[in-house]
Amino acid sequence: MRQPPGFEAEGKENHNKRLDEVLTKNGFRAAAADPCLYVKDDGKAKVILMVYVDDLLVASTDEGELAKICEGLQADFELTCLGEVRHFLGVEVQHVGGVYKLSLRNYIEKLITMFGMEECKTAKSPMDAGYLKVTDTGEAFKDPTSYRSLVGGLLYLAVVARPDIAATAAILGRKFNEPRECDWTAAKRALRYLKATKFHRLQLGGDSKQGLIC
Repeated sequence: MRQPPGFEAEGKENHNKRLDEVLTKNGFRAAAADPCLYVKDDGKAKVILMVYVDDLLVASTDEGELAKICEGLQADFELTCLGEVRHFLGVEVQHVGGVYKLSLRNYIEKLITMFGMEECKTAKSPMDAGYLKVTDTGEAFKDPTSYRSLVGGLLYLAVVARPDIAATAAILGRKFNEPRECDWTAAKRALRYLKATKFHRLQLGGDSKQGLIC
């Protein structure tokens, strides 16, 4: 989405203010929890709109409402509707038969390359149970910045579409201030697990009777 010529001089703050005005005019209200999330519910259809820089992601219970939203925004902005989402913020989205599947394969592969683990062996679980029994004593890791970078990547994966590493990422996150060599080894094990499971997808929707599988 782009403003007409002359917008750049106005600055980002005015851009956000203008977008908020247009969305409000079109019946949206900003969510209390996140100013980048807008909701519209007129009793007939519910629309959720997310703003990220100059990209918009829109979801609706009524497909016809999506076209109306695009038309309404195009009256004020130079807007290109790209159709059904396929990629967004590093997430690959697959939509089949009413079921959405989210994958972060590309992001995982970038992490593997970033930390030089292309040739590493895979792991069957994200954390060795023995790691939890290790005391706080141990040799300090000499590159805490790399540790924080890797664990930050694990936390992003856990929040977006890989809840299977959520506990591991949270435990490793406790060591941000003074990571040890054993913490670094544990973080790399999580990455080895992700290498083995990089094609796993988080499924949203489908058979609600199936329940939770662990």
